[in-house]
Amino acid sequence: MSKTDLVGKLIEKYFCVIQDGKSLSTGNEPALPEDAADFFEEYFKILDVDPTGFDFRKYFPRRYSFFTQCMAS
Repeated sequence: MSKTDLVGKLIEKYFCVIQDGKSLSTGNEPALPEDAADFFEEYFKILDVDPTGFDFRKYFPRRYSFFTQCMAS
């Protein structure tokens, strides 16, 4: 299986099916940080990516926690 296929399967597992040319980060249903954390953990492991230097908070600041998402609903 290609790396592209592996990433697609991971995205589908943790989020949803993404159509070609679409973006997970700019869609109408942004990912919760909790789901994204699990996704990245598996992504780094499966693709043998060194997570050193990856700043999760850069992409998912604390203000977008699960609690904040629930309160906004």
